[in-house]
Amino acid sequence: MNLAQNFEQAQNAFQTGDLWTASRVCDDMIKHSPGHPDVLHLMALVSKRQGKIHDAEKNFRASLKSKPKQPAVLSNLGNLLKQNKRFTEADKAYERALRWMPGLTDAWYNRGLMAIDQGRWEKAIEYLEKAKSQGVSMNTELALISAHREAGHLEEAQTLADNLLQRFPSDVRAVAAVASTRRKSDPDAALDLLKNELDRTADPAAIHYELGLVHSNQKNLDEAINHFEAAVRERPEMIEAHRSLNEIYWQQEDDRFLKSYRDAIETNPTSPPLYHNLAAALISSEDNKGAEDVLIEALSRAGRQQHLVHGLAVQKLKKGELDTAEQLLFEALQADPDNRTFLIDCANIDIINERYERAEKHLDHALRIYPYNQELWAYKGIVWRLTGDERHEWLNDYDRLLKVYELPHPQEFENTQAFMAALEELLPTLHTATRQPLDQSVRNGTQTFEFLFDNPHPLIRSLKRAVEAMLADYLGSMPRDSKHPFYSRIRPATRFTGNWSIILRSGGYHTNHIHPFGWLSCCNYIATPKLKGKARRDRAGWIKFGETSLQLGKRENVAAAIEPKPGNLVFFPSYFWHGTYPFESEEPRMTVPCDIDPA
Repeated sequence: MNLAQNFEQAQNAFQTGDLWTASRVCDDMIKHSPGHPDVLHLMALVSKRQGKIHDAEKNFRASLKSKPKQPAVLSNLGNLLKQNKRFTEADKAYERALRWMPGLTDAWYNRGLMAIDQGRWEKAIEYLEKAKSQGVSMNTELALISAHREAGHLEEAQTLADNLLQRFPSDVRAVAAVASTRRKSDPDAALDLLKNELDRTADPAAIHYELGLVHSNQKNLDEAINHFEAAVRERPEMIEAHRSLNEIYWQQEDDRFLKSYRDAIETNPTSPPLYHNLAAALISSEDNKGAEDVLIEALSRAGRQQHLVHGLAVQKLKKGELDTAEQLLFEALQADPDNRTFLIDCANIDIINERYERAEKHLDHALRIYPYNQELWAYKGIVWRLTGDERHEWLNDYDRLLKVYELPHPQEFENTQAFMAALEELLPTLHTATRQPLDQSVRNGTQTFEFLFDNPHPLIRSLKRAVEAMLADYLGSMPRDSKHPFYSRIRPATRFTGNWSIILRSGGYHTNHIHPFGWLSCCNYIATPKLKGKARRDRAGWIKFGETSLQLGKRENVAAAIEPKPGNLVFFPSYFWHGTYPFESEEPRMTVPCDIDPA
């Protein structure tokens, strides 16, 4: 075998997107030269592109075992681990790469992006400045602007963005960067800049989208709609604009809901992303029949793309057509074998069919790649409970992990109840929708759009400080366990990754769910309806823990239930299954939930 010639063939195939040929040639080379570091590295890159994340990691590590001093391989391993939110391991890989090659721009840049993902803004700035010092890059500067903006360094962010625009006056990304630094602090300036750019830009869709974001942030929803509509007319496959537009339509109960997707599909009838996102929106709006029809049409017109196949499998699963769902999921997994969502849904079918050992194999496969994913641990806990495995108690330690606090009140209020009464008056003014958002657990209620703790109102700031005080007490009371998915990640610093206000009306409730994008979650109770007699005995409005969304009948279990009271704060790991019992009352139920991550 001519190794150099074959390597060149595999490399060319990889660069042109012919992954089948690249993989086949690499396999042949590995058989003849099993420890060759360059071949193993290329095979890792091919596997990553194919979605075979586990194989990619195995080959990166094999290459490094054969030849440890490879900064580029370490950096690429770090990128893979970062992609799967294995931040501690990724940081070690980047650190080793930079020890061997301090000027490796890619490692500094991706380490900076990872710090942004973690909310470690000062570290992000430090790493991105290092990347910038190795050579100016638009992507590095955009990330640096974002890090300064999120860190609250608005003047620095604005100066960097202005400088970028001066050097690249016709680049839409530079215009968007300037607008983003002024979206909240000076929306009029952001609007003027974007409107001026509309007359000369080669990418009007991007400018219309940014205009829509500014107007949406200012609650000018009619103007936001106009610009989001213009964005999708200019660029029919601009999914983020479709999503923003249809979220407003849905929450405002506008008859134009989903029209933008259907119009775009008329001119782009083979676009999988348009079908997939239309189906997802239909599912979120509980039109499952409509979603199934769209997915069947998509498979006939756009081809058997794995996400469309998976979408149809989920609809069959909901209807109880388990055999058909399983066949479709197997097809999707063949195309994308390490896909976390596909593996979870395979485990769901196995749990429903009481095939617990097989379910656990699917979950273990995914956990090897995504060890901190909340959904995987939630389903793992179901399997352990249903098989009588004592690790269920270790994972879902309700006595220790589920805690109720009373929020402290600011000095200007006599007590916590007076503080809650003031918040009860303020929060409804922040709700602009008439019904719940898409793809959330809320039923018969409304939820705010924005990240609530970004609101500068003194009451919101006081609420945030009160939550932070109780958060420190909660984490300080927790034990340490290096193998536990919650205890092992406790850090001195944390950050809020999600935060919003919810108002439930009579008949409102939350479906059983977990919080996939958190680590620790909490719910602040601002106002609750006064319930007596039978309603109280039926736990109306209470939050419940342990019952899943799989509708397992007699196999379901409510492990704990808490009666909410104004001023109470409930902490629990984000993988805890939870929902609420419906209530009937003329008085609303008002809460401020949060998701929290280690920083």
